[in-house]
Amino acid sequence: MYHVIDLPTKAKLLGKLVEKTNLELVSVLEKTNLSDDLVNLYRTFNKFQIRWVIEGDLETTGEVRITSAQDFVSQSGIQLDTPQISWFIDGKEISLKGVFIPLDYNDEQSCVGVFTEYWDSGKLFYYEFGSTFYSLNIGVRAYFQLLKYTYGTSYWPRILLTEKEAIFKNSLSDLILQITEINPIFKFDEFMKLYYSLVEVDLESNQDGNGR
Repeated sequence: MYHVIDLPTKAKLLGKLVEKTNLELVSVLEKTNLSDDLVNLYRTFNKFQIRWVIEGDLETTGEVRITSAQDFVSQSGIQLDTPQISWFIDGKEISLKGVFIPLDYNDEQSCVGVFTEYWDSGKLFYYEFGSTFYSLNIGVRAYFQLLKYTYGTSYWPRILLTEKEAIFKNSLSDLILQITEINPIFKFDEFMKLYYSLVEVDLESNQDGNGR
């Protein structure tokens, strides 16, 4: 279901690590009320890391670093009974029971992950360290569909938030420029149409099932 992205030849690969899935750990994940997409992710690969940079251009970089299933388990089930804490999500204060678990480190200073309270929905949130959390309104499957167009360019999830978060609008043009350096056929309008169609698919899927 999830495919490793193939980088253009002008990108210099800095690191790559793939570990086979530990079936015992996946069986533990299946019992923690995770969405099927999240469990399937760890069936495909337990840990994956790829970092790249455009040769001669240190400003254009990218990273896809999926946390290991073992780390995921150690950070999750044990802490489900922690006291309620307040997070700022999309600018609003929300009380959640549980913790935020990183799934993909998009950069050394940002990541995409899930809240334990939202595991069954599989919805992902974007987080820049020391800042706030932003709902992407999509799950893992949709996230990987979008990832292949951006090649994991640093901070690319900001694109999905520029229309509702003014803080990211100023960096949009620079971010699009960086993505087109690695993917010349990238078109912002088409990319956003795809994103909104994936949001609709995820919404319909949750309405048909038991997701939130």
